[in-house]
Amino acid sequence: MPTLRNNNQQEGGTNSELSNFNQNQIKKLTLSGFAAGALIFSTFVAPIKLGIIQLENHRYIEQGKDNVEFVNIMLHYKKTTQWVFTDCPIYAFYSSLRVPPEIAVLSHIRIESKTITREQFLSVFENYHPEQVLLCKSKTIRGYINSYLNEHYLKIYENHVGTHYLLKKT
Repeated sequence: MPTLRNNNQQEGGTNSELSNFNQNQIKKLTLSGFAAGALIFSTFVAPIKLGIIQLENHRYIEQGKDNVEFVNIMLHYKKTTQWVFTDCPIYAFYSSLRVPPEIAVLSHIRIESKTITREQFLSVFENYHPEQVLLCKSKTIRGYINSYLNEHYLKIYENHVGTHYLLKKT
């Protein structure tokens, strides 16, 4: 009597062998499909990302030039300067110039909470007579001392980073 075989056995394999073959083939297809998709995606995204990086680098270089310009201006007047009034003390540091201790560390919170007053800023000017003023960050400080600056200082340089002043000769 002939034995009956199922179709899988006649083709030379069992159900488990066939399912293993299908799973391996699906894994290969999935992996190769993912790799192809990633390659296509990166071909389109890479030039866009490189363009953005190039624009950001250009912007940082321009900002760096503006910052260096302030340091160079402060260094130009360094021989006649003992004190610098600034809300950006890093420029005074790079120029090796002194900042009055009362304003050497001004936090944004201290300024905006009005715990340091206009009179305190003006007393710094009266006590130290800073030869240079560099204002970069605080509109509040600028508002406090703007009339004093207009009366006693000359605006030397201004850009989007800040404004530099020199004490008028008396």
